[in-house]
Amino acid sequence: MPYTEEQLIKLRGYYKSLVGQRELLAELVRERQLTVFEPQFRVLANEISEAQWKFPELLPMLIESAMS
Repeated sequence: MPYTEEQLIKLRGYYKSLVGQRELLAELVRERQLTVFEPQFRVLANEISEAQWKFPELLPMLIESAMS
């Protein structure tokens, strides 16, 4: 499915944001902080949910209850 230039810009933004979240989580692991607290999780979950809503064919559903 071809995407418009506007959609590609949005996708790149989501990608960069999610890569940044991954780097933050990796830093927590390096610091041996193995628990992700609600505010940290909410930022990631909101970003994924928004991307899923706009591009459902690209991301699997985030099942938040499976994360606890």
